[in-house]
Amino acid sequence: MLKLTEEVRRFVKKPFGRVYEGNGVEVVKRALDDVNDSFFVCVGDIVSYYALKSGLKPSIVVFDGRSVRQKLNSSIVDDILTLTDGYESLTAKNPAGCITEDLVEKIYTAISLVFNGENVRVFVLGEEDLSVMPLVALLPRG
Repeated sequence: MLKLTEEVRRFVKKPFGRVYEGNGVEVVKRALDDVNDSFFVCVGDIVSYYALKSGLKPSIVVFDGRSVRQKLNSSIVDDILTLTDGYESLTAKNPAGCITEDLVEKIYTAISLVFNGENVRVFVLGEEDLSVMPLVALLPRG
């Protein structure tokens, strides 16, 4: 298991790339206007919720039932589950501030399933925030 140091924590808190401001579905649609590929991944409950509500079908959805470390209204999680009905479903254990071998294995499996034509949702028992790192490391460039 990898655990974030304070130095790395300060570094990864800073936004990378373009930041889109606004609310809900319109932000997701505006962000995706800049994407030329049909393959995309959502990490986090709120971004996943609004992407799915806008009619988009992310290839991979990674969520944990929480937002800003607070448990979400169950209707949002229920909507994510309903809107990803038919997706392959994986569960990973990953404590806050860590990247576990289990999380990396589930991300690897999810990517493999996507390249075999499946969409995948990964529910994280713990915290999903750092799943962006293995996703970036394992997904093809671009």
